[in-house]
Amino acid sequence: MNKNISLDAKTLLIVMLALITVGLVVLTGLDIRNFYLMRGLISEQEALADSYRSQIAELRAIQAKQASIDYLMAQATTKIPTAPDEPGVIDFISETVGDGALRSITFAERFQNNVANEMPATISLKCTYPKLISILDTLTTAERLYTVSKVSISSPETGDELSVTLSVSTYFR
Repeated sequence: MNKNISLDAKTLLIVMLALITVGLVVLTGLDIRNFYLMRGLISEQEALADSYRSQIAELRAIQAKQASIDYLMAQATTKIPTAPDEPGVIDFISETVGDGALRSITFAERFQNNVANEMPATISLKCTYPKLISILDTLTTAERLYTVSKVSISSPETGDELSVTLSVSTYFR
């Protein structure tokens, strides 16, 4: 009778070890499954993080462009007076051209654009090529905003003075 009890204990021990082994195998399988699931989630999160980093870089580039636009708008605003001041424009052009080279300034009809009121003008003058470069440089660095939309040059038959027509605009608020 003792042998049966002992055998039952051995059987019980084997059954218990078998159950523990099966449990460990199941848990290991679940751990492996969870490992692969987590690896997939991590890959998705890394892709999402890369996307966010890319979007942040794009946003920073947009912010830098906006800052540049804001700076240019502030600069333009300081260069755009509140009144048209045609006599002031004529005086500035006359001083810039100098030496009696100015032939005429004709103002066209003013109009409103997206930013300010535009005052287009046509300037006719006679000058040398270096003087023309100096005039254009002065217009681009003037206290008042000037844009040059067209430059027409006719070379003389004799001498070195050019006949020049400039299509320019200045602005007011």
